[in-house]
Amino acid sequence: MAIALCLGAALRVAAGQDPARPQATFRAGVDLVDVEVSVLDRYRLPVRGLTAADFTVLEEGQPRAIAAFTPVDLPSREHPTAKWMDEIARDVQVNEFAREGRLIIILMDQFIDPSAGPEARRIAESAIDQMRPGDLAAVAWTVYGVPQNFTADRRRLIDAIRQPTLNMPGGDTPGSSPMCFCNACGVELMANVAEAIQDVRQRRKVMLFVGHRLPQGAGGCSGVVSAAQRRTLRAAEAGNLTIHVIDPEGLSALALGSAAQSGTAPPERTGANLRRVANLKAYTEQTGGRFVTQNMASEVIPAVFRESGSYYVLGFQPSYTKTDGRYRRIAVKVNRPNVTVQARGGYYAAGRAAAASPKIPKDLPGPLAQAVAGLWPTTDIRLSIGTAPVAVPGVRGGAVAVLMNVQQDLSPDGPLGNLDAAFFTQPHSTKVSVLTGAFDANGKTYGFDQLTADVEPRAMGDRTFSYDIASRLELKPGHYEIRAAVHDSTLGQTASAYTYVTVPDFARETISLSGVFLQTDDGRRMSGAPLGDLTPGQPTPRRTFGRDEHVVAFVESYQGQGHEPRPGYLTTEIFDDTDQRVYQQEVRIVPSGPEQRTASFGIELPLARLAPGAYLLSLQVRQGNANARRDIRFDVR
Repeated sequence: MAIALCLGAALRVAAGQDPARPQATFRAGVDLVDVEVSVLDRYRLPVRGLTAADFTVLEEGQPRAIAAFTPVDLPSREHPTAKWMDEIARDVQVNEFAREGRLIIILMDQFIDPSAGPEARRIAESAIDQMRPGDLAAVAWTVYGVPQNFTADRRRLIDAIRQPTLNMPGGDTPGSSPMCFCNACGVELMANVAEAIQDVRQRRKVMLFVGHRLPQGAGGCSGVVSAAQRRTLRAAEAGNLTIHVIDPEGLSALALGSAAQSGTAPPERTGANLRRVANLKAYTEQTGGRFVTQNMASEVIPAVFRESGSYYVLGFQPSYTKTDGRYRRIAVKVNRPNVTVQARGGYYAAGRAAAASPKIPKDLPGPLAQAVAGLWPTTDIRLSIGTAPVAVPGVRGGAVAVLMNVQQDLSPDGPLGNLDAAFFTQPHSTKVSVLTGAFDANGKTYGFDQLTADVEPRAMGDRTFSYDIASRLELKPGHYEIRAAVHDSTLGQTASAYTYVTVPDFARETISLSGVFLQTDDGRRMSGAPLGDLTPGQPTPRRTFGRDEHVVAFVESYQGQGHEPRPGYLTTEIFDDTDQRVYQQEVRIVPSGPEQRTASFGIELPLARLAPGAYLLSLQVRQGNANARRDIRFDVR
């Protein structure tokens, strides 16, 4: 059962929301209970153009006035002019997500017929292809696979789907997997994920279960499975999670159904199939989802996602003020005939016990630890984060430089707009505390770094200030999620941001590259942890530059200890937003001795020659048949 908890743990260890505080702050700044509502016509197409007057909200059967109303039409799927713009995510992430969008959970079941494996992957990849700007997706597996937490990085999501774990041995009979008590891993995982995201507001939530069956809890397993199913459906009701079941074994399922209708199927098989279908439909019918069992089920995915492409966000002032964690039922009605309404069925009052999460060391500062302990980052301050792994002598794996940029928005309509005017007319310093941590996909921690620093924010505009700060972690080879939190003592605000990093096995790989540092001479100083042994210049997490700036990309190449040093080549290319190569340079790597396995390079970006727009910097090192590559997106203004 521990495996069934993996993604739920990974989600909770990431987040910044307190499950005991379900009343999210609505965009007008008033504490409201907000309800995301999809209204579908008889063809399951979104009904647009409704107003607040078309809706009625009931709390425990009593009407409540709608205090806030926002129609949401998600932008169309973008098809950029350059393929790299769709495939390569930005290496610097910002903790500002769009308020509106969807959370998409793709739950892959290993226990399907091997012949249906390719279709299962097509279904999942088709779901990724339906993502629109603002959408975030996660991939989970019922037993063996490595989950991918929420991200907009399509490449990471596709890699998670294509990992070689589908159809591993075990079958789908109760108890067939020693890691999955009562074969309940899939239902337990659905419950964990549904509970982890139920308090995320203003987003539609969609779960795709790609599989043929879920356990029905017969005999001694009835209590285990039934409890997990109840948890799933209650959390789905509270969070407006729509569960769709997509069966990739369409051919066999249809064949059995036809045989049952003709009377040629054995009665026991007919009964088992009816129970299987009824069990799966329990999840879809109670959450408003679809049950899809047909050949080429992947072709239905665009219609599935079309349903959630338009919705409404309603906010009402709750009448219940006690902090006893009680569940309050709500209902939403629409004055339109022949429509289906998908909306959350209730909310929890304040005071509910927080869901269990992986343990974070008790000696870490409370506000900072809390800021890296949940699904969403804390967004009091705008925080950008980027990472760069570098080989370090004596360290298995390497050091990861964590580069952060903090922006203080002190505009009059901002949360700190009442500061004294003198604060903006003279340089000021502030003390910041920083916490960075590394986690694997299952939420296990691999180390933290804490520091405090005095920084002098630099004016970036009217009442807007910015400063850069660095941290570092020493990590073994592997894939990690890096989470960082910054507390500004002067402003009394905290922010956190999350990103990913892969640390190569620098000492063993034939050829490898460090992360890429972009270095400037704009006078900004990087506070915090010293990075002098990782990069010679002044690194920046900025990725937008003026044509008159001087920017150098610094990178190191490494030849593994178990391989003879040989000549190689480093190729630098820059592509524009039409996929045209606008710059190319090739440098030969010549080892000067058997121990000279590291080569450092500084490549000046030809910004003066580039028109304003989006670009891809691609660095590739080759040695014989071995190669390594790093890609960095940047913009020229």
